[in-house]
Amino acid sequence: MNFYQSIHQYYDHIFPLNKQQVVFTKEELQAPGEILDIGCGTGNLAIALANEGFDVDAIDLDESMIETADKKSNGNNPRFSAIDMLEIASVFNADNFDAITCFGNTLVHLTDNARVQHFFNSVYTLLKPGGKFLFQVLNYETILRNKPDNLPLIDNDIVRFDRKYEYSESGFINFKTSLTVKTSEATLNNEVQLNPLTKMQLEEMLQISHFKNIEFFGNFNHGVLSDDSLPLVCIAECN
Repeated sequence: MNFYQSIHQYYDHIFPLNKQQVVFTKEELQAPGEILDIGCGTGNLAIALANEGFDVDAIDLDESMIETADKKSNGNNPRFSAIDMLEIASVFNADNFDAITCFGNTLVHLTDNARVQHFFNSVYTLLKPGGKFLFQVLNYETILRNKPDNLPLIDNDIVRFDRKYEYSESGFINFKTSLTVKTSEATLNNEVQLNPLTKMQLEEMLQISHFKNIEFFGNFNHGVLSDDSLPLVCIAECN
C-alpha cells in the first residue's frame, strides 16, 4: 500500500478545505464555467466549486483519494477520475476548460523539468482562448536560500503531521513526513523527492508554453510575493 492509500481516510484532517482557494478561483472565473482541478485529493475544492455553480472535472493519481471524493459528492458534478496529470491531453478535449487549477504543491512532484514542460503544454492545449491556469507551489527560491529543516507542523485533535526537508547534492529535496494518528498512536512514514521549482523557472516554462499575463502572488489573497512568502501562487492566461 502506498502512502496516499494509507492516509486517505485522514487526508481531510491534514488538509481541510482552504476557503480562500474557492474565493481566489471565483475572482478569476465567473460561474458557470468549466474547471479542471488537478491533484484534487479527496475532492473538497472541486465540490466547493461545483456548489458555487461551476462545472468541474477533478483528477488525482491515487484511486483511494478518488474513491473517497466520490463518496462525498452528490450527483454528476464534480466528475472525479483517477488520471495521471501528464495524460490529461489524451483524456480531455482541447479548448475545453475556462480554468485549470493545480493547488497544494502538486506540481513539484514532477521531478523532471521536461515533464513539467509537457504538463504546461497540455494545460495550455486544454484551456479555451482566454482561459486561466491557476496553480500553487511553495516559494522554493526562499526555501533553497534559507534551507529550513522542516515545514510548519500540522497538529490537531486527530493527527500530528511532521514534515521535514533534506537537501540533496542533485538539487532535489527529500521530503520526509511522519503522520501520527492520535486515536491509535499509529505512525505512517513516507519519503518522496521534490523538484524545487523557482519563480524564474516557472515563468520561463510558462512562456515556452505560450502563456501570457503571468502573475505571481504570495498567497490566495493576491498578496505580494516576498522573501517571507511560503506559498507561491500563479495565474497564467491562455492566448
